[in-house]
Amino acid sequence: LGPSTGASDMVADPHDPDVLFAGMWQFRRTAWSLTSGGPNDGLYRSNDGGATWIKQTGHGLPAQEMGRIAIAIPASNPKRIYALIETKDGLLWRSDDGGENWSLVSSNRLIDERPFYYTKIFADPTDADHLWSESVHMTVSADGGRKFAITGRGTHGDHHVMWISSDGKRIIEGDDGGASFSHDNGATWQWQKVLPISQLYRVGYSRGLDYRVCAGLQDNGNWCGAAVPLAPKISSSQWFITGGGDGTFTLFDPGDQHLVWQADAGSNFAGDISIHNFQTGESREVGPYLRDQNVIDPKNLQYRFNWETPIAFDPLDASRAFTAGNVVFETRDRGYHWKPISPDLTRNVTSHQVVTGNLTLDGTGAETSDTILALVPSPVARGQMWIGTDDGLVQLTRDNGAHWKNVTPAGIEPLGRFATISASARAPGVAYAVYDRHMVGDRSPYVFVTRDFGAHWTAISSGLPPDDQARSVLADPKTPGLLYLGLERSLMASWDDGATWQRISSNLPPASVRDIQLQPDTNDLVLATHGRGAYVLDDATPLQQFSAARAAGTYLFPVRDAIEWNWFRYHGTSDDGNGPDYGATISYYLAQPAKTAPAAEILDAGGKVVRRFATHDEDGKQVHDLDNVAGINRFTWDLTEENARLWTFAPKWNQGTLDSGAPAVPGRYTVRMHVDGRTFERAVIVRQDPRTHYTLSELANRHKRIQSLIDTFSLVDDALNTLSRIGGTEAAAMIASFTSNPQNDQDNDFFPDVLRERLQSQIDTYFGSNAPPTQAQIREDAAVQQLARERLQAFDAFMKRARPVGLSTSAP
Repeated sequence: LGPSTGASDMVADPHDPDVLFAGMWQFRRTAWSLTSGGPNDGLYRSNDGGATWIKQTGHGLPAQEMGRIAIAIPASNPKRIYALIETKDGLLWRSDDGGENWSLVSSNRLIDERPFYYTKIFADPTDADHLWSESVHMTVSADGGRKFAITGRGTHGDHHVMWISSDGKRIIEGDDGGASFSHDNGATWQWQKVLPISQLYRVGYSRGLDYRVCAGLQDNGNWCGAAVPLAPKISSSQWFITGGGDGTFTLFDPGDQHLVWQADAGSNFAGDISIHNFQTGESREVGPYLRDQNVIDPKNLQYRFNWETPIAFDPLDASRAFTAGNVVFETRDRGYHWKPISPDLTRNVTSHQVVTGNLTLDGTGAETSDTILALVPSPVARGQMWIGTDDGLVQLTRDNGAHWKNVTPAGIEPLGRFATISASARAPGVAYAVYDRHMVGDRSPYVFVTRDFGAHWTAISSGLPPDDQARSVLADPKTPGLLYLGLERSLMASWDDGATWQRISSNLPPASVRDIQLQPDTNDLVLATHGRGAYVLDDATPLQQFSAARAAGTYLFPVRDAIEWNWFRYHGTSDDGNGPDYGATISYYLAQPAKTAPAAEILDAGGKVVRRFATHDEDGKQVHDLDNVAGINRFTWDLTEENARLWTFAPKWNQGTLDSGAPAVPGRYTVRMHVDGRTFERAVIVRQDPRTHYTLSELANRHKRIQSLIDTFSLVDDALNTLSRIGGTEAAAMIASFTSNPQNDQDNDFFPDVLRERLQSQIDTYFGSNAPPTQAQIREDAAVQQLARERLQAFDAFMKRARPVGLSTSAP
C-alpha cells in the first residue's frame, strides 16, 4: 500500500483468531503540515490469520475517501463489529452480521473531534450495545452507538486508550493526564496522579538557596514548585498551577521574583504569554499579538508564532524582556507595550503556511511553521542576541536588533529545528547550537560550535549515539570547555569543548532532555525532560572539576556550603519527588575501587572528631557508609554529631534516641577522608538557616544542652547493655529502674515512662527548631539529669556488689 500507509488499528474475532480486521491509514505529518487519508485507506479483512487480506467495500461502508480507522468487536457478540472511520460525511459504522453488511449509526463529532489524533472505540466485552469512544472527551453509548454522552467525570481530557477486563467491571484508560481507573463498569472514575510521566518543554528557576522551579507541561498548564522543599520529600501541596493550556516556557522575572512569565499553546491565539503574580494570584495576558488564529492560514496572519513561543530576559538589563514569532519583540514595561526589533528572520516559505489536514482541517497551531524557537541574549555583550528557527536558520544581532546577520552553519540540510542555542558566559563570539531534524525523518544528533560570531561553525557530534537526536545544550558558565548535552534518551557531557562525549545519565531515566539550566546560587543542574518531569543534580561541582579529579586519580571535591535548614514535614499529601539530601553533600572521585573501604570523619574547628563514617556491623552484616566504586561517589553529612550509644538488647526501633545526634553549631568544619593510606581534607562551612536570627551563643548553648542529654543517654545505654548481659532477677530489677522496656512502639501509651523514656522525649523536644530552650525545657533537663545521676550511682553500687572487678560507670 506504500510507505505512507500503515495499520491504525487491528482486532481479532474473539471467538475465531483467524478472522482479523485492520484499518489501513495513509498519513503524513511534517513540522508544517499533516495529511490524513488517501486512496488506499479502508477496512481490510483476513480469514486466514493475516496471510491474505481483502479490502471491504460497499455493503453500507462509506464510498468516499477514508482516513484513520478504529475497530471494536465485543466478546459477547462477535457478529457485532464497530468501525470508527474518519470521513467527511460520517464517523461510526456498525455491522450486526460479522462484517457482511454495515450501517452508519453516528456522525456526532463528539466521539472523534480530532480524528488523526484520536479515533479510538472500545466495546464492553459483556454487553455489545455498551461502548466507549476516546477523544477530547471520554464518551459512552448504551444503545449500540446511536447516542453518546460525555462520561469520565474526574479524569483528565484528551483520551487515547482503554483496557477493559473480561467481566467488564475494571477499566483502565489512558489520557493526556495519565491513567484513570473504574471498578464499576465506567459508572465512576478515579484519576490516579501517581505516574512520573509529565512532559516538560522548558524549565525556569527562581534565585536563592531555597529556590523554586517552574515548568510548562504538555496539556497540563504551567506549574511552580519547590526544588529545595525544606522537607524530606517534595509534596504535591508544594506545587501549584500558574497557568493553563499546553505550558511551554516558564521563567521568573529577574527584576521581581514574585512574577513568573509563562507561554502556553493550544488556544485560539498565537504567542500566548501571561505574567503570574505570586503575591496577588493574578495572571495578566501580555502577548504582543492577540489575533484569533483558529483555522486561519498562517500566511494571512501579521505574525506567526510557534507552539513553543520563546521568552527571554536580557542578562545585562533586567528591564528588557523578549519574545518571538517570525520576528523578535522587545518590551521594557512587562508586556504593556511591545515593539518588533527584527524583520522576518525565517525562511518564510508561504507554501508551508496553510492549515492542513485533508479530510479534517487541523488548526490548533501545532503545525504553524517558519517561526523562531530559540531566543538567546548574550550574557557578556550588550545588544547581542542569537536566534534559532524551526526551519533551520541561525541569526545574530550585535546592535540591539538594528542589523541581523544570517549565520546558519554551512552545508546543513534545511527545515530542521534550531530550538536551543547556548551563548558562552566568557566570550561573546562563542555559541553552541543543536540542530534537530527528527521531524523530517533524520534522527541523527547535530551539535555545532562557533568561535567567531557564526562566521564558521564546527560540528562536535562525533561519538554521539547515531539515532539519539540532540535536543538541548548548555555551556557551563563556570568551567571552560564543559558542555552538557540533552539527547532524546540520555544526558551527555564533554570536558573538551565537544571533542569527546561521556554519558552522565546516572539514575536519570532514558527520557528526552529538552532543557538544561544551572541555578547559580546553589550550582544545581536543572533538567526538563519530556516524559519524566523535572530533575535536579545537586551541586555540579564534581562535573565542573572532573578533569582535575581524573588527573589526580583520587580526589575529594570542594564541599558546597551546607545550610542548617529547619525542615517541615508535609502531611496528608502525596510525595511527588525527592528533596535534596539534608546537610553537606560530600563528593569524591576514585579512579578505581580502593583496596579497603574508604572512611571519613568530620572535625570541628578545634580538631575534635564529631562524626565518623566508616564500615560497621549491623545485624550481622557489614555496612559501608561510603561507596567504593570507580567514578564519582557521594555521601551526606546531615549536620548532626555522633548519636548516643545504643542499647543493643532492645528492639531495633528502640535501640537509640528518638532523633539524631546534636545539630552542629554553625561554623567551619573539616571533612577528612582516608583512602588506602592517603588522607584528603576539605573545609565544610555550616551556615545558619537564613530565615532565622538566633545568635551564635544561643545556638552553642542549645547544642551544649542537647549534647549533655545525649551523653547521659549513652551512659544509660552502657549500663543497660551491661545489665542485659549479666541477667538475673536483681539485674532485671535494676533494668526496670532505667526503662519501661517497651517491645512495641505504642507500648509507651500503656507503660509508665522511666528514665530512658523521659530522656528520649526530652531530647526530642529540641528538634524541629533551633530556638533557645524554654524555661520548661531547662526545668525538665535538670530533673532528668538529676534522676540519671541517682540511677547511675545505684548502678555503680550494684556493680560493686555483683562483680567487684566489673564495669564502673561514673555519674554525670
